[in-house]
Amino acid sequence: MLQFTKDRLNLLHTERFFKTICGFHMGDLDLTGRHRQRYERLRSRFDEVEREFEHMLKAATQNYRYVCVLSPVTGKLETAVEMYHKVEPPHLWDEFTTKWRISRSLFDLDSLREQISQCRATMNDNPMPRLQSLFLLDLPPEVLLYIMSLCHINDLKLWSSTCRTLREHAMCYLYAYCDYRMDIYAVDWPKYRALAADSAERAGAYLRGIALPQRDALEQHMSAINQRHDILDKIRVVSFAEDWTADFSGLLETLGCTESEVIGRAHELLAETLRLSSPTRFVCRAGCLPGDAWKAIAMTPTLRSIAVSARLSDERDDWPSAPAVLNLHMCIGNSSRPINQWHIPLLCTSAIVMKVISMQTWGSVIPEDVFGPFTNNPMAHLQRLDLQNMVADSVFNLAEAIRAVEAAPLTHLSISTRESIIYGDTAFHLVESLRRAPRLRIMHIAGLQYAHPDLFALLGECAPALQTLIVEHRPSESDKQSNSTRWPSPAYEYAPHFATLPRLRHLGLNMLTEGRSYTPKYMERMEGIVDEERLEDDFLDEEGKQWLMMMNYMSGARDGVSDDEARATVTLLAVFCAGLQTVSLDKMDALVNSIWGVDRDIEGRPFIRDYLTEEERDYVGSCMPMYTTNWELSPREISDVLSR
Repeated sequence: MLQFTKDRLNLLHTERFFKTICGFHMGDLDLTGRHRQRYERLRSRFDEVEREFEHMLKAATQNYRYVCVLSPVTGKLETAVEMYHKVEPPHLWDEFTTKWRISRSLFDLDSLREQISQCRATMNDNPMPRLQSLFLLDLPPEVLLYIMSLCHINDLKLWSSTCRTLREHAMCYLYAYCDYRMDIYAVDWPKYRALAADSAERAGAYLRGIALPQRDALEQHMSAINQRHDILDKIRVVSFAEDWTADFSGLLETLGCTESEVIGRAHELLAETLRLSSPTRFVCRAGCLPGDAWKAIAMTPTLRSIAVSARLSDERDDWPSAPAVLNLHMCIGNSSRPINQWHIPLLCTSAIVMKVISMQTWGSVIPEDVFGPFTNNPMAHLQRLDLQNMVADSVFNLAEAIRAVEAAPLTHLSISTRESIIYGDTAFHLVESLRRAPRLRIMHIAGLQYAHPDLFALLGECAPALQTLIVEHRPSESDKQSNSTRWPSPAYEYAPHFATLPRLRHLGLNMLTEGRSYTPKYMERMEGIVDEERLEDDFLDEEGKQWLMMMNYMSGARDGVSDDEARATVTLLAVFCAGLQTVSLDKMDALVNSIWGVDRDIEGRPFIRDYLTEEERDYVGSCMPMYTTNWELSPREISDVLSR
């Protein structure tokens, strides 16, 4: 195995050598660039290889051998005669391949001669090498800074270790991302489980041997950062990840330590980092978000985005509001303790975007003490709301919160239920509440059980400004896939109601469409009643006959009334919706599966195509936060909001 690996590596080196020489003459750029010094070094090596190979070729003799080849006529293996060269004495070839690290098992003399000949032909066709005249350091400083701004922190560390110039540019962003981490990836889980089965004390000692050194190193690192004002001034993102006290890991009890002993000091240092720096984003994945950290968040005027996947400390009576936060992202995980993250939206009094992902088995309940007719109702300021894996019945509470606002600023709404389904009364209540959201442009509902035409007739009355509507119907709770499904009514009963949405640009329905034909001849064919005389060839077995029948059907030898219900459905929808530009059917992964574009002639008649333009694809992707993107405000949008 080791020898095969060496031979394979030598083969790759040999192929890369010849491809690089050709690349210089053809203008191909590999990862290291086409520089003169490199070309001269490779060219001298190629000339030497070619010279020694020509000398050795004089000692080669022609020989013949029998080989097995596949005949293109009969399709069978046949014996053929092949010419090859053999070097005498053999040690000349061995010395040559050893010197130039050529794999003798994967390269013979004839294949190497072909490589050299092709390389020489390329050089003759393109005699002058195409050298690279622009170097990385020749780029303007602003371009180098832009390159660094796109790099990950690990790449910035590599840039900073190359040369002085690149280090100066990398250092501008190297400390922009402050990452504090104390995770459980170092745990050898098979070893831990074996220890836990034998003795809980030994398992705890093993975990403490990993967790406590991590804690000490993290505290030392955080203390050092908090003393460096030059670093603190550059921090724009603070990330805190700690898994040892999280409920999902279940390791705190086995550790034999209290939560304060494990992470208490780090929480204090985290709050200090937030107070001393000016971050624009804070990310927290931990067992608990302490009060000191939240108070630091509330006191930071530059903090516009927070993402929290942690429980809140139980004592929250004196927690202040965080009016600077515009983007709020919460992840609610399974917990043995009561869920209290829903308290955060009440503190983010100026939030424009809120995304909540529930990892709970049965989904998360939208609490009525948060979303309701209260003074600090989040729907009074939220414009983009994305709720994933919610309990269907609690959508009623969201509808009540929308109805409690005189004119809700909501423009984007996405609701999904994974383990439950939205029945008719809840669906009608939600749609009726949208009368209070006149600016709603994008709406996505997944898990809708009641999907009859009268619901969409009401939607046209309550939300006429919709530009995008995506609905995933789920007939029962047992159907947890987002695959296409049969809707309760045919498409022609829905189409007139979509016409009441004059601005509708994209429509997504997981409506099952199948090609069906109903004429007698088709039914006979499907039931196997065909003329068997056409299938008398002896070489066709039963499977082959079935294949031939299917090929005749696919090629048009059939009697049917329709072979493409999907295209017909899209055409029907486009006829009623004059502004419709794109339609997705079947699965809601809109950028991959059944997706259709709509073109129109001068009279407005639709013509359907089964692909999207780049602009259409970008728009559809921006409408689906569950699959392709999220609705978080970009830095430019934040700047526009602050300038108003």
